[in-house]
Amino acid sequence: MNKKIKIMDCTLRDGSYHVNYSFSPKDTNKVVENFTKNKISILEIGHGLGIGAHKNSKKKTRYSDQQIIQSLKNLKLNNVEIGMFSQPEYADLEDLKKLIDNGLKFLRIGTLPKDFKKSFRLLNLTLKKNIKTYIFIMQSHLCGAKEFSLIADNAQKMGFEGIYLADSTGCMFPENISEYYYSFKEVNNKIKLGFHGHNNLGMANINTIRAFDLGFDLIDATLGGIGRSSGNACLEQILHYLNIHNVYKKTNINSLLKFSNLFFKKKKIRPNFFSKDIFFGINKIHSEYKYNKKFN
Repeated sequence: MNKKIKIMDCTLRDGSYHVNYSFSPKDTNKVVENFTKNKISILEIGHGLGIGAHKNSKKKTRYSDQQIIQSLKNLKLNNVEIGMFSQPEYADLEDLKKLIDNGLKFLRIGTLPKDFKKSFRLLNLTLKKNIKTYIFIMQSHLCGAKEFSLIADNAQKMGFEGIYLADSTGCMFPENISEYYYSFKEVNNKIKLGFHGHNNLGMANINTIRAFDLGFDLIDATLGGIGRSSGNACLEQILHYLNIHNVYKKTNINSLLKFSNLFFKKKKIRPNFFSKDIFFGINKIHSEYKYNKKFN
């Protein structure tokens, strides 16, 4: 178990699928400001498909990547790391350079296992600009544990900060997470290992907790578990589990619950897990108990 594990919140990125990829600069500002206050310090923002997708994919939006990152200029971010996702087919090097100049602190490059080498074009720039870069192996189940470990070893030698085991189709179970982890550890202990789970089989939280228990360095989660398809691991629920194990004790989960409840109502988003139900579970309150004032 790694007590130094870090959460990467991707509410604004993976959650953007719920709003046609169009969280506004104002939305971004509000979420980042609340997370900063609540000690969630690694935040992924922007279009769900990544940098450049707002203009280079079929999923075009009215807000550019530059508008999104510039909206944070007046916030006191202190030690908060703001990053974006990228897929090589959409990303433009000049745009990425401007984003870095405007305060981007990390980049996650998403590729299928067979397309790993396509990430090098973006990596060359981020290494020159000295920002943290992670390789995000989409649909990691396609390559199996041994091949994933070899990719991780290659990624470390290339200069990546970390590699993500991404259960993009939500098909994995805890034993699969263990298999990838132990195979990874046999090959390379130098590169950071992260996990990104989806909830197609209802396993996102369980798999994320397994990643924590094993000793992964990074785990992903979103407010209310929102995200593409059936969603992601639920930030508030994962935080409660970590709190019980004396991690992320400075985070005010009740504050996050109140914020997410109001934010989702305003954006007309139906989360995977409602704030009120999470509150009941944390506080061991039966759902028939009339304790609704905090959420209505």
